[in-house]
Amino acid sequence: MESAQLDDGTAVECDLVVVGIGAVPNQELAAATGIDCDKGILVDVDGRTNDPAIFAAGDCTNRPLGSGGLRGRLESVHNAVEQGMWLPPRFSDNLGRSSMCRGSGRISTA
Repeated sequence: MESAQLDDGTAVECDLVVVGIGAVPNQELAAATGIDCDKGILVDVDGRTNDPAIFAAGDCTNRPLGSGGLRGRLESVHNAVEQGMWLPPRFSDNLGRSSMCRGSGRISTA
């Protein structure tokens, strides 16, 4: 990339461009099925929605952020990778099975 063209036609020289896509959470399907949503799909610390059999993960989720009752969406690669590692064991635990590879990002049940 050598330059980026702005809406007014101005060209700005650059070596690198960082683009953020998806600032609005895609929650329509969840909301249509009765899952609670508020600026994202509402989940608890384990990724569980108001339906105990349904989990959600990713930057579409509105989850607790530390203590103090704060909630929000984390739109970052780090968050996506982290949820990919800690959420699958919770899926299998919810099904009454023990995970064989906690933290690996894969579900493997006995």
